[in-house]
Amino acid sequence: MSCVATDNAWGPWAGPSCRGGLDFTLTFEESILTILPAGLLILAAALQIAFLLGRPRLAVNGILLWLKQALLIALGLLKLAVLMLWALPGSTAPRTKLTLAAAAVNVVVVIPLSVLSYFEHAFRVAPSFIIELYLLLTLLFDIIRVRTLWLMPTPSHTQLAAAETVALVVKVILSLAEAAKKDQLVFPDVKEKYTKEQLSGFYGRSMFFWLGSTLWNGYTRYLVPSDLSGPRDDEAAELLRERFRAQWAQNLNKTAKSALLTTLFRSMPGKFLIPVFPRATIVALTLTQPMLLERMITFVQGGGYEQRMDVGYALIGAFAVLYTLMALFNAWYAHACNKLALEMRSQLVDSCYRKLLKMRLAALDSGKAATLINVDMQHIMEGSKILHDIWASFVTVAVAVYLLYRKIQLACMDSPRSCLVMMILAGICSAPLGPRQVAWLAATESRVKSTMFMITGFKEVKMLGLAPDYTQSLQKLRLNEVNLGRRFRRILSIIITLSAASTELSILVAFGGFAIISKLYGTPLTFQTLFASLALLRISLDPLFLLIQGTPALVSMFKCLGRVQDLLNEERVVDSHSTPLVISGNSSASSFTLKPERRVTMEEFHAIFPQGPGLPDISPRHSTMADLVEILDASFCWKDKDQTPALYIMSLTIHPNSFTAVIGPVGSGKSTVLKAILGELEHISGSRQMRRGLKVAFCDQEPWLLDQTLKENIVGPRPFDPDWYERVIDACALAQDITGFSEGDAAPVGSGGSALSGGQKSRVALARAVYSKPELLLMDDIFSGLDRKSATHIFSAVFSENGLLAKLNCAAVLVTHSTQFLPRFDTILVVNNGMIAHQGTYDELLVNGALDDSILSRVSTPKAATSAGDVVEVTSDGKVVLKNAPLDKEENQASRAPSEWAVYGYFLKSCGVAGITLFFVLAAILAGERSFETVWLKMWAEGDQKALGYYMGVFTGLIVGGVSLLGGICVASISYVITVGSNTLANRFIQDIMLVDDELPMALVNTTTSFFGVLAETIIVMISSKYVSVSIPVLIIILWVIQKFYLRTSKQLRLMDIEAKAPLSSFLLETLQGIVSIRAFDRTNEFSSRNSELLNYSQRAHYMMVSVQVWLKMILDFVVTLLAILVTTLAVTFKSSTSLGFLGLALVNLISLSTSFKYLITFWANLETSIGAVARIRRFNMDVEPEEKFALPSPHPNWPRQGGIELQHVSASYRFLPPAVYGVNLYIAPGTKVAICGRSGSGKSSLLATLLRCLDLYSGSVIIDGLDISRISRDSLRKRIMTLPQKSLFIHDSIRNNMIMWDKDVVASRTPEEIDALIESLLRREEKKKAEENAPVTLDSPLKPEERLSIGQQQLFCLARALFQRGDSQIVLMDEFTSSMDHETEMLVREIVARDLRGKTVIEVLHRLEHILDFDLVVVLEQGRVVEAGHPEELLQDEEGMLRGLYQSMRG
Repeated sequence: MSCVATDNAWGPWAGPSCRGGLDFTLTFEESILTILPAGLLILAAALQIAFLLGRPRLAVNGILLWLKQALLIALGLLKLAVLMLWALPGSTAPRTKLTLAAAAVNVVVVIPLSVLSYFEHAFRVAPSFIIELYLLLTLLFDIIRVRTLWLMPTPSHTQLAAAETVALVVKVILSLAEAAKKDQLVFPDVKEKYTKEQLSGFYGRSMFFWLGSTLWNGYTRYLVPSDLSGPRDDEAAELLRERFRAQWAQNLNKTAKSALLTTLFRSMPGKFLIPVFPRATIVALTLTQPMLLERMITFVQGGGYEQRMDVGYALIGAFAVLYTLMALFNAWYAHACNKLALEMRSQLVDSCYRKLLKMRLAALDSGKAATLINVDMQHIMEGSKILHDIWASFVTVAVAVYLLYRKIQLACMDSPRSCLVMMILAGICSAPLGPRQVAWLAATESRVKSTMFMITGFKEVKMLGLAPDYTQSLQKLRLNEVNLGRRFRRILSIIITLSAASTELSILVAFGGFAIISKLYGTPLTFQTLFASLALLRISLDPLFLLIQGTPALVSMFKCLGRVQDLLNEERVVDSHSTPLVISGNSSASSFTLKPERRVTMEEFHAIFPQGPGLPDISPRHSTMADLVEILDASFCWKDKDQTPALYIMSLTIHPNSFTAVIGPVGSGKSTVLKAILGELEHISGSRQMRRGLKVAFCDQEPWLLDQTLKENIVGPRPFDPDWYERVIDACALAQDITGFSEGDAAPVGSGGSALSGGQKSRVALARAVYSKPELLLMDDIFSGLDRKSATHIFSAVFSENGLLAKLNCAAVLVTHSTQFLPRFDTILVVNNGMIAHQGTYDELLVNGALDDSILSRVSTPKAATSAGDVVEVTSDGKVVLKNAPLDKEENQASRAPSEWAVYGYFLKSCGVAGITLFFVLAAILAGERSFETVWLKMWAEGDQKALGYYMGVFTGLIVGGVSLLGGICVASISYVITVGSNTLANRFIQDIMLVDDELPMALVNTTTSFFGVLAETIIVMISSKYVSVSIPVLIIILWVIQKFYLRTSKQLRLMDIEAKAPLSSFLLETLQGIVSIRAFDRTNEFSSRNSELLNYSQRAHYMMVSVQVWLKMILDFVVTLLAILVTTLAVTFKSSTSLGFLGLALVNLISLSTSFKYLITFWANLETSIGAVARIRRFNMDVEPEEKFALPSPHPNWPRQGGIELQHVSASYRFLPPAVYGVNLYIAPGTKVAICGRSGSGKSSLLATLLRCLDLYSGSVIIDGLDISRISRDSLRKRIMTLPQKSLFIHDSIRNNMIMWDKDVVASRTPEEIDALIESLLRREEKKKAEENAPVTLDSPLKPEERLSIGQQQLFCLARALFQRGDSQIVLMDEFTSSMDHETEMLVREIVARDLRGKTVIEVLHRLEHILDFDLVVVLEQGRVVEAGHPEELLQDEEGMLRGLYQSMRG
């Protein structure tokens, strides 16, 4: 058949006689390569233009638009010329029936292309995806078309070819112009809303060009947050989160196992489905490789028409296209999976945080929340990345087994059978994987929770000398966590071994089966059969390996999704403040609340007060809500509704502009009343109503401040009003404090207000509340932290008839221990035994006897001074810094230094040199053994087929040896690595320890084995031809340049990723600490927005890190492509001298090399992230100096015998700060009772801290019983002194263990029965442990102080513990210990001090001067100096004395 006839046929192949036998027919080219894409473009252009019509313009024209239009005009004219050449009557070029139509379409398509180009330029921020894709495809098609025309013999064809060639050049330039970024032309206010990726076009996204600026910036300088770019802009991210929340709200079956996963799918189906196309394409391309390999080997063997060089060149081109597409689609797939993982994290973290904002106090668990946000989210992300690999693996295996059957017949079935057996075994072994992981996560939660207890009470831990004991306890928890992790990893190592065994044994049984068939039927093992079968085996076994090894990740993902789902389904949420709420029901008493007196039931209450507590009319009535709050016949509890009520309110109404006091003894339920008003308690029965839209402010007993400046804490999210701000500052007595700060109101308050004294924190919290201009202000004992003068000023300026609250028409409810201002309250609520026993005005309660001396004696005056700030601050990410200490400005730069060898050396040294060396040697041997398996198969194919038994025996030995070796590596290496987490690396608490635990062990194992595997495969490729070996230096240079360019940026991104997650975790913990205040101020939306901002930032850092990793993998795949082109080119060019065996080995290893590179980069990325945690831990250990520069001895066991204290010219300070104590000379005789007084910030607590060596002495000495305390260890000193700090310290444990607190001496000197008897006697004496008949509390019961004990009760518990542990100590230090107690409880403490501490030296920071005459010596401080010292009677007689001034201020 002639070429003319062939070209008129469909084809598509033009046959062996036309144009060299490698061309399409003209009809095929004109229909499929010309008319079809043009028609699709016209349709797409019409739809896109219709979509863009009416949208706002986003970019200016610029030169770029006119350049594109000019090129389109030129292209149209050239296509018109081609049409005219085809249509000329005298043309000798033969035409098909589609020739003129195709040429005309090429002219016509320019018009919609030009219009679309304009619309895309003006109304979109990125280059046109449609135009770029069309130009790319038609460029490839035009190249084929131009080649065909140049191969045609007539002059007319030559003219057409020349015209088409010029048009092709113009189209190339047009393609570049259309792909050019136009971010400089986009309006600035529009541009800032989009990410770098969104501003990129098809080429920019496909080839990751949008990462270019980040990679270059990271190489040339240090990256900054503005260099980061997320998967989507913040607005789009928030819309996606809102869609998920809406879908979850609409889900009617939230308890189903897969409810959360299905909701995620419904909220973003595109994110789940986008990876399907690239993954399916990868499957098709992967299955094409063995057929191409076999065709290449057949070509090199020679003979026949198909051995022409044109065929060889076509094979080279096929390999180039195949590996290029593999590189691109692998990158696109990995990028799509990373996006899916990040979107899942974004939606789940946001939803979890919003749920935590709604949960009741009793349902909140900070340890569990921190674990969910950090650990569980990481497991979910890792599992989501392999979701699509599951179905793809089954498809790949099924098709590969079918193709394998065509090569080695029934022997192919042995491989799936062996894999199936291994998968069944792996499934059986993985059964305990889930429970073991749950146990491991529970241990992690326990360790995190205990660590957080330590962080929040760090000052008290140091003062009590418990640092070594607490460290040992945390190490035990850590060891338990590691042991449970080891149990989990043992199963993991078995699964990995089985997965590797399935791969190796499948190859063994496949070729073993073929050997049997060969023996029976005489079928030889040819090169084509060997290498095609080996390629198919590897293609089929890699997915099986992934299936088995990915099982733990999937199990972890579903388990963690279940934990998140449980949180989202938590039903214990607060009532809405914005709508009236009426709830009724019945209460039932079934559990015991640890309170000082037995709770009176509601039946007993009604029997005692048939008509209410002092209120004759308590009948329910329907409120018109003219009042602010109304609670009628209501009972509340902390947890479950079937509990005994923690609070009962018969009737409570809060009127506008009213002033209500709540008084009562310690533990009576005063703070609980405020929580009930706020809706923080579980509502059992009755009604609680709050006016719709009521603006509420709240001041907690423990002031909650954000880690911001003082001004930012006060103003918050509200508009800044200078006049109102100044009035609030003055009214809250903060003006003098602000003047004293070097930075004024821009001074940072520190984490939790650690840079402020206790009184300052209370006043800032009050100022924040008043500045918000509330309608209802609730305050929990805010005056307990203020001196008399400050309290009087604040009451007059804020709460009086002419105060700020009166001008705001604001009602106030104040829990107080003070009797000073009671007559000025409109209403007084007397709370006792968990109920409002009496209420009325001051005079009414006096008349009816409800406010007699027995009640008034339980409250007292406010204190005279407050303590200084904390000594240290421990940030949420584990960093310990001194209060107000300058931060290490070089930390970021030093941590981003290029060299990592020191970090790796630190880590490997921690693992043990001998063990890690053995691990590397075994990994190298394993890689060599696996590579030699394929070499041995080549030798089998080349050797004598009669020696079948010999070849098969050696091959079996290699397989079995390799499996045994890998099993040893997995088990041994995990044992080596995880010991690091339990000993050396136990200082970082959440994020870094998670990385060391979860990622580091397997990352090290996988990275090492993958590296040696890639090295072995590359060596085999290199030895396939001596000419390939010449390229080794070039390849090394290329790889060196890539890693040099990549590593510098990657390391910075890795550290930025870790550091970006720290503020998110810190903000979560900060939120949980102030959750009541956040809800009271109605700032949940603000905090949700702030959380979204931090989440978006952490998303950007992680997204950039994983995107750069994908870019590196793509570049390495392109290197593999170059190797494939080089190997095939040399094989075609020198086919006569090419070894078929080594060529086959090279091509087989090229197939696996791309996959090996993918695994290597993935594992290396995990190792980089994990080793970054090690770097931070190393820096932490290097930077944080221990208190003791060198070991100091302990004093004599009986020291101190007497308790005499002498301070000689003592000056001390917190590190990096001015002196807090200056020039103190003081002698305290044994047995002296000393009171330390002074105004706020005068250095009282600092003086006590100096005695405990919590401050650094820079002059003078402190001598106790003749011994200079600087010569003994700090912990020994602190354990010899009974210290009662202001803030109570508890551990996450039982009542007994909270009393013992790891005291070995107490445990060693008594029997367990004696210890329990002593504890019970002390607790009963302190009225801390009472048992109800229905629900007794034992010493083994868990102590939850925030639920069971009020602040005052917590202090009494600590007093009992101090007497239990340090009862024989001769020195007692009390740091504002009674500041949170009412008068009755304080008198109890005074009685205990007088009775049990008789003859001991007692030094107390005093805040209630009515007891000043009980002391032998009074020391008055001012600015860290002793200004007065002497007997209290003498000092009070000095009319100019400071003590007299403080005392007169108290007495008014």
